[in-house]
Amino acid sequence: MSRRTLIVCGDGASAVLLVCALARQAGQGLSIVVIGRNSHAGRGIAYSTANPNHLLNVPAARMSADINRPDQFVQWLDGHGIAARDWPHGFVSRALYGAYLSELLETTLKANPDLEVRFIRGDVKSLMKKHLGWIVAYDGGAVTADLVALATGNDLPPPIAPHHARKLRARICDNPWAEHVVEKDQDVLILGSGLTAIDAVISLKDRGHAARIHLLSRHGLLPQRHVEPLPSQPLPRPFPKTILGLLRAMRDQLGRAPEPARWQGLMDAMRPHWPGIWLSLPPHEKKRFLRHGVTQWNIHRHRLAPRVGEYLGHSLSRNLHIVKGRLRHLKPMESGMIATIARGVHVTELRVEHVINCTGPNPNPEKTHDHLIENLVASRLARGTDAGVGLDVDAKNRVLDKSGIAQPSLLAMGALTRGHWWEITAIPEIAHQAQVMSGAIMEYLGILNAASRINRRH
Repeated sequence: MSRRTLIVCGDGASAVLLVCALARQAGQGLSIVVIGRNSHAGRGIAYSTANPNHLLNVPAARMSADINRPDQFVQWLDGHGIAARDWPHGFVSRALYGAYLSELLETTLKANPDLEVRFIRGDVKSLMKKHLGWIVAYDGGAVTADLVALATGNDLPPPIAPHHARKLRARICDNPWAEHVVEKDQDVLILGSGLTAIDAVISLKDRGHAARIHLLSRHGLLPQRHVEPLPSQPLPRPFPKTILGLLRAMRDQLGRAPEPARWQGLMDAMRPHWPGIWLSLPPHEKKRFLRHGVTQWNIHRHRLAPRVGEYLGHSLSRNLHIVKGRLRHLKPMESGMIATIARGVHVTELRVEHVINCTGPNPNPEKTHDHLIENLVASRLARGTDAGVGLDVDAKNRVLDKSGIAQPSLLAMGALTRGHWWEITAIPEIAHQAQVMSGAIMEYLGILNAASRINRRH
């Protein structure tokens, strides 16, 4: 019997986790084609950085890519002479984690030679249905497939440069992960104050930047710093069905003035339960959370490595400034620009030479700048969730079309499925998702092969 073909769109961490999960059970019946823009599969945006000061924001002990071997990454670090078992040494560089994923992929494929895997350098632009399969068009050609898995990860932030004067565009960096030429004595405005913005600050400082750096965000809040958490029990069941009820229950369990070690312990204890809680919330509660609670969630859930938190504290005492408000306008000047910042009825101005866009991707697939997702939504092959975040999928991560019908030959994972699962942006959850998806893929292949055998008999 001829091999069935799976196309994986994207070649970051999610793609590697899926390929490794399939390698453990696919055998000779599957050929995988991975299409992505990276030179090293597994690195993606998060782990392609070479900066040793860009650290994981999760301890190494919780970063195994194999759900059956929870200490695999720590053992890998041990084998490379890096002690990362104890707090706070587990917050190693993301470059190291990228190397671990690349090596994991290589060793997994060597151990499973019957699985055929091919890598294509390119960007997938569109999918088109063809009978029971797909035509996948990318910027270097097109390939056909029986199944497609979407593992494209996070999109770039919505660009701001096209909305401003032409002479400013060279001074606006819409890709926060790209190298942007900034002189050491030039003031910089960074839009956003989350983890990506902190990466941008570290990159500037490591290149010797000595001028002022302004972090602008609506609430002016920075991610909290990791401390060693105290063991905690999750909230008692049944969990509240409203966001306000959940907050009250957590406050009741923690007391009036919880120390960081206690609330971080509770957040960690609740982590396995968030997907189920999110699924149980009605659409209006999800939207209420996204309007009013997501900023607090982000700064408490996605925390800074201890060393990064200390570094940031030192920088705030010197030339790093937090600005609360929204960017209203950029006015070109002879050398740089004037940024007009609005906070309610109050307006202030900052003179800067460069702007770096760290606002994060637009989570709504119907407003995305990703051509592939835009194409899928426009062709009614996919739809957004009722919360307006990510693609709508079912429990097996099969993408729902515009009518709400699950497509067994089109699956999605990682950040694309955040609207369904919510807690699906970190390695432990994505590794589990990859396991579930590999089962769904093999189940569908079994159906296709059974149908082929019946057709041959007739």
